[in-house]
Amino acid sequence: MEDCIILRGPAIWAEQHKNFLNGNKTTAMQYSAVTSQEVKERLSKLISRGPFWLYVFVPKRYTCGGRLKPPIERLGKVPVLYRAQVIEYKISEVPRKCPTEWPTISGHRYYDMNQSFEYKYWFKVNLIEGCNLEIDAFSVYKRDGTPSNYSSTVFPQVFQRFIAFAQHP
Repeated sequence: MEDCIILRGPAIWAEQHKNFLNGNKTTAMQYSAVTSQEVKERLSKLISRGPFWLYVFVPKRYTCGGRLKPPIERLGKVPVLYRAQVIEYKISEVPRKCPTEWPTISGHRYYDMNQSFEYKYWFKVNLIEGCNLEIDAFSVYKRDGTPSNYSSTVFPQVFQRFIAFAQHP
């Protein structure tokens, strides 16, 4: 098993970045989450080993504050629909602004369910592919470092504003 991160978001977020990669070598995927020294250290440790996987968990109903219409609904029981290979990351001290000249999709995007749109994390990825995984296949680390499994109903509640560190199957 390999260490990875799991981010919560709509399928369209990953799809638009995947489409952007068709004409570009990389894209910078933005994410809004709580920052802490612990998260910074864990991300630094992950990238020090080389590229790592970022998985996109798609909750059953993700409306982004009603801005994505119609509401995006996932059918079936497969909430982890995409994974992206992270080759670099940055944490922005100025929310909403990409801290580097990395290419990314343009225009204002409404991916943040909490409507803060304060994207503090930027993950430079060179590959995005579909996957077909359940969230309970991952061992997700609790804050004390012990691994645990979560159901598709509990995971989005626990990790609403946080980056989940995990091991993927």
